[in-house]
Amino acid sequence: MKFFSLLLSVTLLISSSLIRANELNFDAFGAQEQHVKIEPLAEFNFKSSQYILDLRKEILDKNPGFLLGPYVPSQKIFGPMQSGKPWWGMYGYFTGGGTKESIVGPAEESRFILNPFILFGVREPAAWRSPYSPQEEDEYYIRPTALVYGPGPQARASFAVSNHFSYLIRYNYGNAEKRDITLVGYNANDLGFQFWTIELDKSQNINWKYKGANPHPFKELIHVGGSCGYPGGCNNLSPFIHEQIIEIVDFPANAAIKLWRTKPRSVQVPADFSFTMNFE
Repeated sequence: MKFFSLLLSVTLLISSSLIRANELNFDAFGAQEQHVKIEPLAEFNFKSSQYILDLRKEILDKNPGFLLGPYVPSQKIFGPMQSGKPWWGMYGYFTGGGTKESIVGPAEESRFILNPFILFGVREPAAWRSPYSPQEEDEYYIRPTALVYGPGPQARASFAVSNHFSYLIRYNYGNAEKRDITLVGYNANDLGFQFWTIELDKSQNINWKYKGANPHPFKELIHVGGSCGYPGGCNNLSPFIHEQIIEIVDFPANAAIKLWRTKPRSVQVPADFSFTMNFE
């Protein structure tokens, strides 16, 4: 009995150490702003999970001192990911949604996996089938354009959203008049945060239906699902989370995200880290 109690204690200690190693090092963000490079999309189709996570680690290592220790990918988030599977492609997301053509192009998920310091990213809330094939010069998808850390425990990221909305209208995509976007928060979770909310009184030109006294836990993971329509399924983000949908009312817009490492008593508790999302 003592042996199993000791084993459990050691296991919990190791798990706690790994989580802490992944946490942001707030001491690294002093009085100066630090600009972080935005990484481009990349091909993930049929690559191994190890290859993809090694790319993620290489990018994290480009900013030494940002983490408290060596990076270890979260098993909760990335453990269900499968090697040798296709991924939703960015072109396919806009042309072949739900068919075998959905995997065409660089991985849609790469804009998040390869930009781990964008704690909250943005994606389109649905995939489409369209006869129009996006061209390189088209700003058709929502993309991050800038990321700045500091001063202190805060960061801000900018995202090109208005051009995406204009593209949908120009080429008659379904529900093009809607102004919903989906927040993607697993990078924050992977880097040590467990709860979040949107601070509406510090945000601008957004609607969010899920405000309340309680912070939201992170639920996202990468697994193999069948929504892409490709035989055998694709690696994709899951589940669909209603609380992470917001509506853009006008531009410019922004969302002020509060992040906590442990569950606060209420959303009024000061954040451990603040992340501002600017929508342009």
